[in-house]
Amino acid sequence: MRATLLVYSLAMYSVDIFKRKWLIQCIAGLDTNLSIPAESWFSTKSGNEWTQISGLFGALGVSTSTQAVITSEPFLRVFPGLGSSRSNDGEVPTYISSGSTTQFKPGQIRRRFSIQLAETRAGILDTIQYVANLSNFASATGQSPILILDFCWPEVTDIMAARPTGFPPYTVRAGMIDSISLPGPSGGIPGFNEFRATGSNPEFSFIERDLRRVI
Repeated sequence: MRATLLVYSLAMYSVDIFKRKWLIQCIAGLDTNLSIPAESWFSTKSGNEWTQISGLFGALGVSTSTQAVITSEPFLRVFPGLGSSRSNDGEVPTYISSGSTTQFKPGQIRRRFSIQLAETRAGILDTIQYVANLSNFASATGQSPILILDFCWPEVTDIMAARPTGFPPYTVRAGMIDSISLPGPSGGIPGFNEFRATGSNPEFSFIERDLRRVI
């Protein structure tokens, strides 16, 4: 009876779980090389989760090139904790007055995210750090943006676009992980049950590449 109730409860709340996740673009093979737990690795594009993602490509205006990346590359699934936050860099909309004339200045902002994780398994934390290194040092002169599917803070335009479909809204973001704070030291058996000591929650910062004309 307990098992039946558990399955029923998970089915009831599965959509809500999807609303509060981040999918972080990775590369094939990391799940094996870094011992990523299976439930945190999204690579097979099938099932309910994939339907919810791909079903919104058209409504959200996801470009063909971005769709190709999402379809072909694996993603790390993480769940930002309640201590996570979103902030803005840049200029907010304002009015500018010159004599008797007042003009509206749209302003442009760049989203910045501070992500806290309750997760302490080394495979997940090492992956975030490894992907950040690959992205930020892609070449001697350039950075390769990381793609994020953000179900936690979707832009309001994406929320409105997703509402008629019944799918959980998300926003596709490209940017960089510019700061990582991991608890330590390591413990357990590498590749099997390795963890990080929990003196504090792991944290990382993500800054979006593109400016937005939003509030």
